[in-house]
Amino acid sequence: MALTAEQIRHLARLAQLRLTDAEVERLTRELAGILDWIAMLDDLPLEEDKAQSGAGDAKAGGGAPLREDAPQPAPERKDLLRNAPAVDGAYFSVPKVVE
Repeated sequence: MALTAEQIRHLARLAQLRLTDAEVERLTRELAGILDWIAMLDDLPLEEDKAQSGAGDAKAGGGAPLREDAPQPAPERKDLLRNAPAVDGAYFSVPKVVE
């Protein structure tokens, strides 16, 4: 795909970047190459092949078997707080991040 230096400058302005002319030239070449590689992917024959599929419905033959979705009891508060680096009574204690 052909990119122009003006398109690269426009992207740089949107990203609030200051680029030298040499950087614009280099990025124009590099991004055009990346877009050419992406365009090549459009030409690949991507027919659905269950044998190569890694995801999907386990019952349909693709992916890992799924466990039954069943409610579980919540852990006890004391068990959760035991793993906390700091607690304040019955709550997690975390550093203040807002003034």
